[in-house]
Amino acid sequence: MAKGTEEEGEFVVTKYNPHFDELLETHNTLLEDSREVLEKYEELKVSHSKLLKAFNSMKLEKEALEDKIKSMSALIVENRKLKDTIDKLNHDLGQFVKREENLNLILGSQRNPNDKSGLGFEAESSRTKKNKEVIVGVNDDIPEGIIIQTSPQTE
Repeated sequence: MAKGTEEEGEFVVTKYNPHFDELLETHNTLLEDSREVLEKYEELKVSHSKLLKAFNSMKLEKEALEDKIKSMSALIVENRKLKDTIDKLNHDLGQFVKREENLNLILGSQRNPNDKSGLGFEAESSRTKKNKEVIVGVNDDIPEGIIIQTSPQTE
């Protein structure tokens, strides 16, 4: 073993002669410790390979789930567009029904163009209505109060 001081710049070398039995015992201890370390290393190596396999399978599963998420997000976007379309169509249909009801109300409240009541004329009563011309066949029943005009027969 070397002994010395750095300040002096000299190193004094002394020899150490351990006893052979001490060296053998130290060697056997180191060998045993080395075997224990190797056994632990093998266990860790096996554990590492198992973890690596599990990691790779989880990585594949993650990629599969990411693909599913991408396809689902595309479906979600499409679903939102379809819902917007349905809402717009429902709104348009509601407007159509409302407008149809308004048109039917307007058409139902129209008056006959010959009805001049309210314009300085009095409304016609049922007794003073004009007789209407009706063309009647030979075998038809004629209701009372109807004047029939016969067309000139050409022979």
